[in-house]
Amino acid sequence: PSGLVPPGEHQRPVREIQRQNRVESSPVIPRQPTRAELYRQRPQSLLRTYTSEGTFHNAAFILVKNDYLAPAELRAVSQVSKAHHRLVTSVPKLKRVDFTPLREPRLDYASQKAIDPARVVMMDALAVHYDLDLGLVMRWLGGEYTAAWRLPALNELIDDLQGLLSEEDIAHVHRIITGDVPAELNYHESAKNKFHHINSKRHPSLDVYPEVMTK
Repeated sequence: PSGLVPPGEHQRPVREIQRQNRVESSPVIPRQPTRAELYRQRPQSLLRTYTSEGTFHNAAFILVKNDYLAPAELRAVSQVSKAHHRLVTSVPKLKRVDFTPLREPRLDYASQKAIDPARVVMMDALAVHYDLDLGLVMRWLGGEYTAAWRLPALNELIDDLQGLLSEEDIAHVHRIITGDVPAELNYHESAKNKFHHINSKRHPSLDVYPEVMTK
């Protein structure tokens, strides 16, 4: 298949990664909230769930991240496709990246011309840390990513709506502002459909304002 890595190309990076994992120490990263702690801060509603069909691709990430594979097995995984080759070479590096600066305020966003590549790497490292669970990533980031700035004014808004809307509608306003959108969604996606979307080209509308997309 065209996606296979040429013989021998995968061997040097994999050996280097194994050697680096033995001799390089991880950065001193402050203790981060566990998954359970993040879920206690913002519980997961059973009314809104998403699952997808399990495949080898899901297992490969866990195997590589947790160092379950011997060097020969890593080489075999890296030969499956170009994507698996990148997985084997990048995940061990991302595990050593300190992503905690992502929580620091971005005071120069208005003048920003392009996304800082370092932030992209840190976001990847954060996703790896939480096993690619983007719900946990958003919980960890908080702040602007969860619209926390709206919460202090929520009670005042609810008071203003009393008498103007029904209690049911007010409850929906509260739900929407606190992030429980949509009201219900329980979706299980097939592996075929998921890979179709992952491999799809980006929507043409994203190229209409490239300066906005770059920022």
